[in-house]
Amino acid sequence: MPSKLMKTLFISLTTVGMLSVYGLSLSWAGGGQTLPVKQSEEQTPTQSQLQVVQSTSSSSQMQLAQQPRRQAVTKDQDSTSKSYYQTMKESITEPGKFELGVIGGDPLGVSAKLWLTPTRAIDAGVGWTLIGDDTNLQLHADYLFHNFDLVKVDKGSLPVYSGLGTRFRFGEDSRFGIRVPIGAQYITASRTFSLFLEVAPIISFIPEAEVDLNVGLGIRFFFFE
Repeated sequence: MPSKLMKTLFISLTTVGMLSVYGLSLSWAGGGQTLPVKQSEEQTPTQSQLQVVQSTSSSSQMQLAQQPRRQAVTKDQDSTSKSYYQTMKESITEPGKFELGVIGGDPLGVSAKLWLTPTRAIDAGVGWTLIGDDTNLQLHADYLFHNFDLVKVDKGSLPVYSGLGTRFRFGEDSRFGIRVPIGAQYITASRTFSLFLEVAPIISFIPEAEVDLNVGLGIRFFFFE
């Protein structure tokens, strides 16, 4: 009887132990299989995350693509404004355009100007010198160089000019000398007229050396358009 009981107890413990070992092995194997699944789930981004990443990358690409476009637009605007200004300058001062008007100051009389190129011209004037006790008739002619880029205005143009010429003065105090005019001329966009202001130092050497000065403000109208 005791031997049967011992055998039964031994068989029961052996069976329980085998079942326990089998259960532990199953749980171990199951744990080993679930770990990769969890890691893969953690490493694989969700669909919403992918959409956020894609939208972010697409927006950055659009910004990068827009930068050269903006630069190109800016360059096109600069080139357009430059070409417009160049065209305006050349149309205003085409070779052969002629201006005629009056000048006040010293001398007081008539002023004329003939454009040879878009930046060069010849001007001439005839009038009376009324400064001082003597009244003399003055004739002068100058070769002028114009700079249209120094001062820019919204409408029309405002070239600054300088040049070299001669001055003849006839009367009680006759003289002949070299004239160096410096001035600015505003030309309307419609090319109807122009306003000018100039200062011209004069070095006379006939009949004797003398330094003189002409200051004039005038208006001239365009002809032969």
